[in-house]
Parts: sequence; C-alpha cells; structure tokens
Amino acid sequence: MAKSKQQATFVDFQTPLDLAWRVTALIKGHEYSDIRTVVEPTCGLGSFLQASAESFGTSPVYWGFDVNPEYVNTARPALAHMDSISGYIEQKDFYAIDWNAFLSGQPGPFLLIGNPPWITSAAMGAIGGQNLPEKSNFQKHNGFAAKTGKANFDISEWMLIRLLEALQGKRAIIAMLCKTATARKVLRHAWLNGLDAGPSSLHLIDATAEFGVSVDACLFYTHTGFRDTEMTATVYRDLSFDQPLQTFGLFSGELVSDIDAYCELHELNGIEYRKWRSGVKHDAAKVMEFTRENGAFVNGFGERYELEDDYLFPLLKSSDLANGRLQPSRYVLLTQRRVADPTDEIMTTAPRTWQ
Repeated sequence: MAKSKQQATFVDFQTPLDLAWRVTALIKGHEYSDIRTVVEPTCGLGSFLQASAESFGTSPVYWGFDVNPEYVNTARPALAHMDSISGYIEQKDFYAIDWNAFLSGQPGPFLLIGNPPWITSAAMGAIGGQNLPEKSNFQKHNGFAAKTGKANFDISEWMLIRLLEALQGKRAIIAMLCKTATARKVLRHAWLNGLDAGPSSLHLIDATAEFGVSVDACLFYTHTGFRDTEMTATVYRDLSFDQPLQTFGLFSGELVSDIDAYCELHELNGIEYRKWRSGVKHDAAKVMEFTRENGAFVNGFGERYELEDDYLFPLLKSSDLANGRLQPSRYVLLTQRRVADPTDEIMTTAPRTWQ
C-alpha cells in the first residue's frame, strides 16, 4: 500500500508526544477522582498511553488497541520501559471489540483518551479503504436522506458515539482529539438520544501546527456517570479552562451555537423565519431586475417601464450585505409568492406589469 493511501486508511496522523503531555496535564489538573483504568481505543504509536502513564503513575491499568500490527509492536515499549506500570497493548479492530463487555470487566473510574480517525466514511470508501464500521443508520435519517450524502459521517463520530453508549452508567472521562464539528455532532446525538453526558467542553487546537492539516480541531472533553445530563458545552481557546469563547447547547431539538446570544434574543423565537428563495431571477436577471430612474424602472437591456408596485421588491445581493450597502438601489420583479400561485390575476391587478 502506498504511504499516502496507508495514511488515509489508518488516518496516520500520529499525535506528537508534546501534545499528548499537554492534554494529560489538563486532565490531571482538572479532575478530582482517581482514575483506575486508562484506555486508548486507537492507540497508534502510543503517545497518549505514554503521556498518561507519566501523568497518572502506577495506580491505573493501561490498555491500548490498534488494528495496525506495526503500530502495536512500536507502542508496546512505550509502557514496557516504565517501572511498575500495568499496561497491555493489543492488536484489535475497534469495530470488533464489545466495548460494553470490555469496560464492564475493568475497574472504574475510566479515562478514554486518544486521537480517533479524522476521515469520513465517504472518503475512506473513495480510496478503497476497508477500515470502516458496519453500515447502519445510526444518525436516524429518514428515507432518501439515509441513502445519500447526508448519511456520510466522520468515522471518529461513529466511534465516539459507540464509546459513549458503552459508558452509560459508568463513571468516566472522555478526552479525544477530533474535528470541532465532530465533537458538536456527538454531543448533539447524546443530548437528543438521552445518553449520559455530564460536564463537557471543547478545547481548540492548532491542527496545522500539530498535524499539518487545515481543519478546525479540538480536544473533546466530556464525562459520563453523572445523574443529570448537561445540555450545554463551553468552547475554550486552548488546552486550558482560562479563556472561554462561547457556550453552545441544545434548545428545542436544535443545536444553538452561542447560548448567551440566544438568551438575549430568545423572545424572537417563534416568529416565522424569512423564506429563502433560490434561483428565482438569475436566468432572467436582465429582464426581471431593475433600477429606478426618474420614476421609471429600467431593466438590464436599458428598457424603461412604468410598473405597479404590487410585484416589485427591494433587492439586496450578498455583495451588498458584505460591503455594508443596506439601502436597496435595485428591485426584482416576482410574479408569485409560491410556485403554484396563478398569474392570470396580474392582468387585472397590475396591467402594466402583465403587459
């Protein structure tokens, strides 16, 4: 297998040890309960196992799994050279592990830590990669959406949801590097489906500096085993709790990106949103789009018309909004509010428009 394809298939963006140390330092400084079992479900070369062992010492048992035998052989010495560390690194496929059974056989509280694959199911299929979960409609899309691109998902999203499900009723910390969008989707899934997700936060990282990829990424940090689910999460600027940027959460089944802004404007909720109509005039812009000159409406061909106001609407384009031009200088002729509306009534209500 060529290196580029192998990198994509196993998502070979190994976590730098320095980044793993910073993540475990955040956890150690924030948590108050003892961690009894540390698991890196897709351990790669074992950076998080090494950093965890150096941070949490000999009390926990350490487990690492990876489907790639070369990684397993490389990762094992990372724990073996540490005195009195109880650690096990095994070649196993994430998708073949019964995570509920495995975790039920280990002492808690747990720390599940790592860097699961950042590739989407569609991208993996496009390169012929086989390292995919069994297909299922876990996002619960209906009908056509379940069979088309809307059903595409990040593999890490699938993995994180499986781990959350296996940890229900168990006291645990999840600390995983992933795309920021993936972390939001996982929390939304948990909140909508009644999964136990306690205090949660997203800590932004510079993926370009750490991995050489241009993508919004973060440390996804959450807890299970709490009695009440918290349906909000705070986004922090870095791997600390010092610089909160915003808090997002679930309201009426929808993910709200900024809770504070929503609370200020929530009284507007319930008003019908503006309907977005796409493509109503582009093919006939020179005919249907006007400027106003000396009381007449002039189209793109320079033709002048005296038109009733009934079917003329002020027009603002995206370029106007982007440049702060909020006073319309153009108009667009719309003869229907809905596609099914009849137009023959224009003959009597607006005869000049009809002509």
